[in-house]
Amino acid sequence: MDTVKEFLAREGFNHFSFVVVIGSVVFGINLLGVFADIEDKEQRYFSCKTKGQEDKDFLQRTCFADYQAKNTRGFPLYGFVLLNVLLVIMVCFFYYQSVRSKLEDLEREDPEMQTNQSTLLYRRYCIQLAVRLTLGMVFRILQWIVLYPLNFPSKYACELSSDREAKHTNITSSDAANVTRSWYHCINEQAEKKTNCTIAFFAVNVIFNVFILLELIYVIIKAKINVYFREDLEFFNTYLLNKPKVTKKYVAGMKEKIKNNTKFYEPLLPNIPGEDRKLLELDKIYTNLIIYPGRVKHEFKGKRHEIFEGYLRSQESHQSINKIENIFAPEPGNPRKRPLSIMIIGRPGVGKSLLCLRILRDWACGKTFNEEAGEGKCFEFVYLFKFRHFNSDEKINLQQLLKRGHFAGAVANEVYQRILSHPEKVLLIFDGLDEFGKKENIVKEEEFGNNLAETLPFSALYSKLTLGKLFKGATVVTTSRPTALSYVSFPNKTFDRTLEILGFNSEQIATYVERFCEDFRKQKIWNHIRSNANLLSLCYIPVNCHIVCFSLQERLKRDEDNDVDYLPTTLTEIYEDALVLIVCKHNPQYRRSPPEQEKLLSSRYFDPEVEKSLNSLGEIAYKGIKEDRLIFESSEVKKHEESGLLHRLPNQQVDVIRHKEQYCFLHLTIQELLAARYIIKGKSLKELKSWISKHLREGKWEVVMQFVAGLLHHEEYVNSIVGTFITSLPPQMSGEASWPHFSNKELVIRLFKCIFEISRNSKNQWKSLVAENLSGVVNLDLSLVSLTDGDMTAIAFVLQEIKSIVSVDVSRNHITSIGWQEMYKLRKMSGCKLTTLNISDNQIGVGGLKHLPVALATNECKLTTLNIRNNQIGVDGLKHLSDALATNECKLTTLDIRHNQIGVDGLKHLSDALATNECKLTTLDISDNQIGVDGLKHLSDALATNECKLTTLDISDNQIGVDGLKHLSVALATNECKLTRLNISYNQIGVDGLKHLSDLLATNECKLTTLGISGNRIGDDGLKHLSVALATNECKLTTLDIRHNQIGVDGLKHLSDALATNECKLTTLDIRDSSIGDNGLKHLSVALATNECKLTTLDISGNQISVDGLKHLSEALATNKCKLTTLDISHNPIFDDEFKHLRHFFDAPATNNWKLKLLT
Repeated sequence: MDTVKEFLAREGFNHFSFVVVIGSVVFGINLLGVFADIEDKEQRYFSCKTKGQEDKDFLQRTCFADYQAKNTRGFPLYGFVLLNVLLVIMVCFFYYQSVRSKLEDLEREDPEMQTNQSTLLYRRYCIQLAVRLTLGMVFRILQWIVLYPLNFPSKYACELSSDREAKHTNITSSDAANVTRSWYHCINEQAEKKTNCTIAFFAVNVIFNVFILLELIYVIIKAKINVYFREDLEFFNTYLLNKPKVTKKYVAGMKEKIKNNTKFYEPLLPNIPGEDRKLLELDKIYTNLIIYPGRVKHEFKGKRHEIFEGYLRSQESHQSINKIENIFAPEPGNPRKRPLSIMIIGRPGVGKSLLCLRILRDWACGKTFNEEAGEGKCFEFVYLFKFRHFNSDEKINLQQLLKRGHFAGAVANEVYQRILSHPEKVLLIFDGLDEFGKKENIVKEEEFGNNLAETLPFSALYSKLTLGKLFKGATVVTTSRPTALSYVSFPNKTFDRTLEILGFNSEQIATYVERFCEDFRKQKIWNHIRSNANLLSLCYIPVNCHIVCFSLQERLKRDEDNDVDYLPTTLTEIYEDALVLIVCKHNPQYRRSPPEQEKLLSSRYFDPEVEKSLNSLGEIAYKGIKEDRLIFESSEVKKHEESGLLHRLPNQQVDVIRHKEQYCFLHLTIQELLAARYIIKGKSLKELKSWISKHLREGKWEVVMQFVAGLLHHEEYVNSIVGTFITSLPPQMSGEASWPHFSNKELVIRLFKCIFEISRNSKNQWKSLVAENLSGVVNLDLSLVSLTDGDMTAIAFVLQEIKSIVSVDVSRNHITSIGWQEMYKLRKMSGCKLTTLNISDNQIGVGGLKHLPVALATNECKLTTLNIRNNQIGVDGLKHLSDALATNECKLTTLDIRHNQIGVDGLKHLSDALATNECKLTTLDISDNQIGVDGLKHLSDALATNECKLTTLDISDNQIGVDGLKHLSVALATNECKLTRLNISYNQIGVDGLKHLSDLLATNECKLTTLGISGNRIGDDGLKHLSVALATNECKLTTLDIRHNQIGVDGLKHLSDALATNECKLTTLDIRDSSIGDNGLKHLSVALATNECKLTTLDISGNQISVDGLKHLSEALATNKCKLTTLDISHNPIFDDEFKHLRHFFDAPATNNWKLKLLT
């Protein structure tokens, strides 16, 4: 047995498997002895009853031999058992010898070398299991089907022939000839014992075989669930040696610490002993953030280090990430390629750190990243590091870094060995790149080697981990404010994935408020927030939302009957209120005196000693912003540690023994508020104006500047500062169609917000200054500047005083229904001249149009042109708009609502309005709205009424098809229809549809002069029908767009023939991208050279025209009969030197009286 154990070393088998192997061998050996004993005694206990003259010994020997031959097939049981045992031993022996060297290598391999991903051990282990299982099944089949009976009989009828019997008896030959066969009754006294042992042997081996089968199934399933299980080191440690207990204990302990230490959301105010303040649980208060793939397109050009006010920014091509697992999801179309380096960007307070904490907690709680969760990528180890904890000059290696992860603790060598062997199972999260004091050293990693054991500066270690030069395969997540991105601009390498956190949307704000206030106050607080656009936009930033909720809740707690109108609304009011609350809770003078608290809350004047402390903190805050610092040493904040305005960070390790205390302000905006207070308190009027003028364009002072404006309502010289802000507004330059210039848009918005903050207590002196300085502004253009609802509050507030404004463009921003409601103030104000408003490409939605009928139905509203394309207004939104159009007061004549998903039902509401006498619309664009055939029928019915005044209609890209065009043709053929301009491009009308339209154009009733049918696959046949109509006297078309229609040479010949007729009235023709080629241009040139052709503008770009075609065109242009003044031949295979054929037409040659405008 010891020899067997020596050959079958324990290291080669799992505990369970080893027991099965040894058990089967031991059982087989023991049973071998039993069967040998049975075989030895069986003949002695085998007896037959004789008839008289027989040789009894011969008879019993012969009958026993027959018995054995019939029941054992000549193969004794002990031999069968011996063969069974030997084969099991041999299979296990050969398996062990085949993997012995691999096992020895795995046992002694250095942790740095444990990256071998071979699966040899797993494969050979499975093979030996399969061979043992197969042998077991074969032996069981041989035992009971081939070799041995199910039951050894104890009674046996033995048959002997005469000749065999005659040899051993006195029977003569003549007598024997008369004897044929004799039967003898025999008894085997060992049969029952033999049967029982055989059954036991069979049953036990079946059980062993079941164990082998179960183990094989388990191993295969385990490998399928976890592909790393197959790798040699993983299989050796976790299955054969069952060693992950240390790792599991480490991970379990780490998870437990995370769960215990992240249970509660960090409160705005630390709990005070004896105070009953309910802590908010992170799992309950946490609200999902809006996270977008890539960067939202905006830049921070020298402004405050980030735009801080809350707003949402969306892009059509992006879908928000609503699950944490999706952050790590593979690229679309490439499921095997997962991002290993991820950058998460966000403004201050937007939730970057909270997201990191949530990832850590979800992993610890088993909600994600685990095999059991079944979603996303599986991480066995997740570590969180704060950049600000590594601002010293110390050098560390990977093992030392892991030890300093949040709630991680020491990493044992065995755990570290497992981590190194499976980097793909490790997630490293580095939070707050912008707070790292040595950012500039990150790109200098080339100065150091790529050895994991080597200690490196943290900046180099982080860089190498991110680039995959160290610990390749690990997933590295970095969070940062946008201003720090330049420090990780690695040469020849970008992050595999970049995400931007945008904060909350309005629904998530409502959810957050509900979770924050679990009592009757939540509805009052939410009503107040959503009714103030500026306040609601602040709440798009999660930390702002927390401060707002906390501030409003504290006010309501002190006076449950407080009128909501007295709750704070502006940026300054909110944070000033938060500052007062913090001081109230931490200063002994206020803490236990509600009257003193209320006095402070209403006056905002602090006790002199408290004011002195705040001013000192303000100086520190000011210095920090000036020097771009967020972290301060204990010596800098001495005596202010318990102010409640500072947050103590984990100690910074200076060396092995010494540590240094670090502090930061409760939040960046609190730091900016204190800095603004310090600026106001410490500067004279002249100095303050000088400071404002100097820093007005510096991004890092943007919010400080707003606080300065908001805080000035306590100062006597507020009017002078208002003047400084207003006179800093850039003037409108001569020749500019709109104001402000693109380069000044951000400055104007910043100044508007400062004016809004200060105007609350300036007694209207600012109004006359604004009116005077901006009296010449007619067209305001604030498009493409990422405007938010909060911005719209300030913009609408200031614009009310600019009476000269006729047009406002705030398109392509991030305005929602809240900001849109602010624009109502402009349309209702006295003396307003606003006639044109462009708010396209925003997110005003249905809610934004809900109150539109009331706004447009006022006599003060003079809007005639409204562009709200791409705003997701839908059916319900269009119904609100249609109600407004049907009123007599509404003056709209031009409306653009393209790409709004209005559908059939929406167009029905609009059609009803168009058919009313009150509706004044003459121009309508409803392209790309999925109106279909049914929708167009409703519109056609309206067009055929005398009340409908539409003259211009764009219904392109609406899938109306042939059937839809039939309905439209019926309307166009009526005297009541007034349409002169129609665009039905990209509607799949085809040849048949164009035939209906062509028949209509040839009628006297049709009034169309401009027609767009591009992208409709009309082909040569369709153009043939159209050409017939163009050649009629009834057709009134002067402008035709047939681009993107693959009309070819034949189709162009038909068109050219029509152009050469006196009846054809076309002056403008667009046939770009139609593959007409040189031959097609030849036909067109012939028409251009006729006196009848009236074309003055021609676009033949993108038509595969070469120099040969250009020669034909040149010949036509050289004639006096050609009337072209504008020609576009761009995007054709013509080189610059080949334009010589047209060169002489540029400068009005003597043969012509016009000058050709050539577009190439």
